[in-house]
Formats: sequence, structure tokens, C-alpha cells
Amino acid sequence: MKRALLINLPKTDLMVPPAALGVLAGVCNENNVDYDFLDFNVTLNNAFNDDEWLVMDNWLTGVTDTCDQEIINTINEKWQRTVLDRAHEYDFICISVLSYWGLHIAMHLLSEPNFVNESRKYKIVIGGGGCQNNIDGIRGSTSLGEWLLTHNYVDHVVYGDGETTFAEILQGSNQTLVKPTAQENDLDSYPIPNYKGINFDDYKADAVFITGSRGCVRKCSFCDIETIWPVFRYRKAELIIEEIKRHYYDLGVEHFEFTDSLINGSVSNFYKFNCLLAEEKARNSDLKNISYVGQFIARPRHQMLPIHYEAMYHAGCNQLTIGIESFSERVRNEMKKKFSNQDIDYHIKQCARWGISNIWLMIVGYPTETLEDHMDNLKGIERYAPYAKTGVLEMIRWGTTLHYIDGTPLTRQHMIDRYQIYEPGSDSNIRPGSSYTWKTANNPDLTLQERIRRRLELHSKTVEYRIPQARPLEDLLILDRMAEEI
Repeated sequence: MKRALLINLPKTDLMVPPAALGVLAGVCNENNVDYDFLDFNVTLNNAFNDDEWLVMDNWLTGVTDTCDQEIINTINEKWQRTVLDRAHEYDFICISVLSYWGLHIAMHLLSEPNFVNESRKYKIVIGGGGCQNNIDGIRGSTSLGEWLLTHNYVDHVVYGDGETTFAEILQGSNQTLVKPTAQENDLDSYPIPNYKGINFDDYKADAVFITGSRGCVRKCSFCDIETIWPVFRYRKAELIIEEIKRHYYDLGVEHFEFTDSLINGSVSNFYKFNCLLAEEKARNSDLKNISYVGQFIARPRHQMLPIHYEAMYHAGCNQLTIGIESFSERVRNEMKKKFSNQDIDYHIKQCARWGISNIWLMIVGYPTETLEDHMDNLKGIERYAPYAKTGVLEMIRWGTTLHYIDGTPLTRQHMIDRYQIYEPGSDSNIRPGSSYTWKTANNPDLTLQERIRRRLELHSKTVEYRIPQARPLEDLLILDRMAEEI
């Protein structure tokens, strides 16, 4: 029987086993390929203390261009021990790079001569959204996947959905670079992800990821989902419930985290899912503790009726993550978020009624953000603080400041021209992966210094009104490092 080593590269969530590993394992099962898991993200997290992890994190996320040599030495040593010393045991080395945060470490590790030598017997397969990001600047032309193939560092690169293509590679296909098409494959036809063999003790939450849809019904200017999955598709509600039941009986898992960009992308299918799951829980007491969380979009009342929120409650929805992004409706319209302040008010009131907590994601310093828009953000903290007292607004994450990410609409030439974006001190492209240091000639007062000032003021206001924040210390340390770089 053929064997595959399934590897997840940093940086990914440390709460739940990576969805990519479960997906790849499910395909391996369908094709009679034995496999082992390696979450290299966990391996490095166990090897570093908090300060060391932050140094690596700054390098991965583009805050710094280089990484401390001692950190690199530890990364090399762990890669040698967990991958290089074992690679000869496998027919396939399969590596997931989730996002642009994996660019630096993927380029570093996959160019290791002992790993990619021409006499290797194993095939190296790489996939994930990060493979489509450019390595030579936001407006560059060479993606990570193309660079790896050009240098013979990998044998196969998969963009977009990997289930069908990965199965073909396991069966002996020689195709090297597979780019997304119109994505005609039905999500319902894909194998169910398999997490058997994962060490759940490595993760903070006793949960697994589950997928109800891919792609998004929105085209937000700062998001790269459209590049990875151009078409929004969703699975039948019945099949999602069958997968939940299988994971419960196979793994004993009762909590599920949706990978969807929006779990209510299709309102009708989401409502059907909630009704069917609530009915299943009512019939089967084994499933009474099943719960889920997911990313959600605020919609107007005529799209998400009160009965929809009631169905979510009975199905076990206990937390929603929403990209509010800004309390300025004008800025949200620039972002193409397509919901109003009235929609936010309606949504949070329904969640309060049914006890569904919210995590709100925010963006500070959108290119068109004015001081008046910033004041709207400060007022929004006051407006929604009462919901934090009851736990409905569980936390806000302000992040750092807006950074330009390859593959997003913001980095397209017409948007660069529209906002007159440039990199200070350079007439070349914005830096690879992401850039925090951009400026806009259309809004010259919005310097990096001003963006950091606004971010710190929002932090102080959020603390004043006792709204919990997600990862505040981590964000403040990154802001401190950004200020040092100015």
C-alpha cells in the first residue's frame, strides 16, 4: 500500500485540527493510501516560547522582512527531524499552505536541498490558498506554486479545490500545475474528511472543522476568497448533518467549526440545515449537545427572519464571527460589505434574544477612512457596549491596521490607481505577501503613524467600555514592532 505524509505549515489556528489534513486524509482513504499526520504548526508552537513564537509570527505575517537566525535554526532542526529524516518512508509528501502567511516558511523549507534533491523517490504535492499568492510583490507575476515548480522543488501544485485533483495524483497523474476553473465539481461528491489518527490533545478545543460551502456571495475589497474559489457553492443540508453524525460517532466530537466564508451565504439552505439538525437532535438524545460556530454576515430582516435565528438556536449555534469591519456605513460601502447600521442593530438584537454570542472582526485604516469615520468607530463601541455586558458581544478583534494582501481586489491595478496607493521610499511593487506600510495620495493624513494612533485609541475606548478583545496583547506587540519600523 502506498503511503503519504500529510503536512500542515504555519501559520494556522491552534484551536482545532487543520481542515486541510482531514480533507487530504479523506481522499487518501478513498484511494487506499495509508497516511500519517504532521501539523508542523503545532510542532513549532511546542518548540517556542511566547516571545519566540511572536518573532516567527511577525516574519510570517509580513511585519518584518527577516527572522531571527536562532528561530530559523529551530525551524530547520524540527523540519529535519519530523520530515527529512522520514521522507524516504513515503510515496507522497503532501503539504498545505493555507494563506499568504505561509509564503516565507514554505519558500524556506521547500528549497532545502536534502528534501528536494533530484534523486528523491517520493512525490511532493503542495496546495492551499497560499500557493496562489505572488512571491515578488503584490503586483508581481510569479505565484508560490509556479516558483516551486520552476525550481523543481515540488512535483505537483494544486490551486482551488484539491479533492478531485489530489485523488488523480495519488492514482498516478502527471499533471503538475492545476489552476481553478469554473469549479463545476459538486461539493456533495467529495469524500468526507477523516480526522482519525489526529492527536486532539495537541489542540485547545475539542472540535473539528466542517464545510458547508466554498466561495462567497460577497466580493469584499480586502478579501482574497474570490481568487481561491471564484464560484459560491454549497452542500446539501442533509449531507452536512450526516457528516456531523459520523464525526460524533467516530470521534466523540460534539462541537463543530464551519470553514465557510459565510454559513448563511445561501439563506434558504442554511435555514433548512438548522431545521433538520434541530429535528435530528430532538429525535436522538445522543446528539443533544451538538453545537456549532461559524462566520456569518449581517443581513436585513427581510432576508433573515426572526424564525431563522430561532432555528439556529435550536440547532445548537452558539457563536457567530462577523466581519463588521467598520462602524462607519460609508467605509463598509467602500469595502462592498453590503449591510447597513440598521442591519447590524437587527442582527445583534436577534442574537440577544436567542443567546447567540458574537465575535466582531474590525479593520482599522481602510484607505478612504477619514477622521469622521474613525469617530464612528469610537461611537460604535459606546453603542454596542451593553451587549458585551450580557455576553452577546463576546469580543471584538481590531487586529492591527489594514494591510495590502496579494490576491485581493484592493491590489488590482484599477484599485491601486483609484486610491493612489504607493509604498514609501520605493517605486516598485508593494512588498510580497502583505504590506502595512502603504500610503494613499488621496487620503494623505492616513499615514501609518495615524493608523496606529487610531488603533490604539480604539483599544483604549474598548477597554474603557469593558468589551473583551481577541488577542489584544499580540496585536499591541505587533503594533509596537510596526512603530519601531517607521
